[in-house]
Amino acid sequence: MTKTQPPLPSFRGQLTAEWLMVVLISLTLLGIAAGAVSRASGAQTSLAERNMLRMEVEEMGHYADEICVMGSGNARTVALAPVGFALGYNSSSKNLTISRNGWNYARAVLCQIEANATGYVGRAYLRFQRMADAGGTERPAVLIATKP
Repeated sequence: MTKTQPPLPSFRGQLTAEWLMVVLISLTLLGIAAGAVSRASGAQTSLAERNMLRMEVEEMGHYADEICVMGSGNARTVALAPVGFALGYNSSSKNLTISRNGWNYARAVLCQIEANATGYVGRAYLRFQRMADAGGTERPAVLIATKP
């Protein structure tokens, strides 16, 4: 006579619940990691844009000084970084100012700058011109425009 063994207890339900917990924990950790990567990427993009703006104001200031020193008839086309920004000139401090998203960078320049416009993207056109001040005296200046 052969003895039959009693059936083994089934653990399938317990294994399924354990795997479900492992999968849920894994998905939660992936979500946390994706959020951290996204924030880091946004911070890196922000830093890159600020550095581009700093380089742009230095480059534009350099070319404006060059045009001012060389005088009448001088002009320059400057290729710009692919971020839009606004330019301004502070006559009391003689600074060319670049701004975007609340970031402002300034650079001292030799001549007066006529550049109170927004939307500089792609190219900027710099040219020498003479401007009359309040007393009627003509002074050298550099016009920075979005169109030639």
